Amino acid sequence: ELTTGGLQSSYRNICRMINGNRMHLNHILWCVPAGAGTTLLGKEGAMACTVAVEESISEHYNSQIRALMEEDPDRYVELLKLIKEFRDDEMEHHDTGLEHDAESIPGYKLLKGAIQLGCTAAIFVSQRL
Repeated sequence: ELTTGGLQSSYRNICRMINGNRMHLNHILWCVPAGAGTTLLGKEGAMACTVAVEESISEHYNSQIRALMEEDPDRYVELLKLIKEFRDDEMEHHDTGLEHDAESIPGYKLLKGAIQLGCTAAIFVSQRL
């Protein structure tokens, strides 16, 4: 199991592998806008946010995995392993959110869609920084 420090270190390593030491502001773009508002909605709002964000991030990881597999899977063995581990961790958080009543908040589908739209925009912007 990775500690928070280990995750941050691994994140930096991924950025270096992909971007040649150029860091992105992904964590700020992904976490702050969605998390700030939904915490005001209580536990279910926070869990709905978790489900939406983790699903978006997992989909993004899956697209990265597909791209690396198409390009040269032998070249990216370590990176693929790390991205898959991160994706699986995100899906555990997603599932935890569902287990803790994320879908019970009124307007869940609308809230989830809005958060995922924000995540998609954040990913788009962060890929261009």
